[in-house]
Amino acid sequence: HKGTYTRLLLALCAVNGAGHLLTNSSMGSVAVSFTHTVKAAEPFFSVLLSFLFLDARVTLPIVLSLVPIVGGIVIATSTQVEYDHFGFLTAMGSNLVFSVRNIISKKLQTTFDINNYTLFRQLSAAGALLMLPLFLARPDAYVPSLVGTATSDQSLALALFKASLSHCIYNLVSFIILSRLSPVAHAIGNAMKRVTVVVSAVLWFNTPITPMNVLGTALALGGVGCYTAAKSSSKRPEKHAPPAPPDKVSLV
Repeated sequence: HKGTYTRLLLALCAVNGAGHLLTNSSMGSVAVSFTHTVKAAEPFFSVLLSFLFLDARVTLPIVLSLVPIVGGIVIATSTQVEYDHFGFLTAMGSNLVFSVRNIISKKLQTTFDINNYTLFRQLSAAGALLMLPLFLARPDAYVPSLVGTATSDQSLALALFKASLSHCIYNLVSFIILSRLSPVAHAIGNAMKRVTVVVSAVLWFNTPITPMNVLGTALALGGVGCYTAAKSSSKRPEKHAPPAPPDKVSLV
């Protein structure tokens, strides 16, 4: 089991890093709103992968409930869309990769009964070790671009600290939520985060709110209610249904 755990952990590190790389590549080539619009389709990938690899029960009402969620988020976030093939493909690729990450994380937590804090700590440590050779090999490719965004070394260090702390808290909370929810529900919550991003940007930059933003947010929230109802109705009690064996799923 130790070898299987190590392989799954390394696979988790790889897909987690690839997902962030694809997301940042997309935002570097297209508008942030366009990246968030494409990434709103992540629940569809989670439904498909959960059905294929976790043997999860996915009913037609659950699939239909995803339509207003994704549609609402698309409406709420696509205020200024600039299409680019590379940006679209990398954002769509991050949807698939992050859905795979959620599946592997769920398998690790259920098969090996690992604490989510321990998993997060091991993932962070392994990810840092994987990224360290890349940074040491080409430090000139990272430091100048970072220094260019700050007015001094002190402001650069403060900006890096804030970004690192925020990212650490976000990922830790994400793992805690994933340990208590299905990958599909986690992906839907992650998609709803994009509405929060839009609202926060509106408040921070004093951007006027359009009727389309309000419509999209209301549609997405209504879709979440539909998903909750569909998920509850699909959980009909089964008499002495044996649990699926852990070795039934293989992602590596």
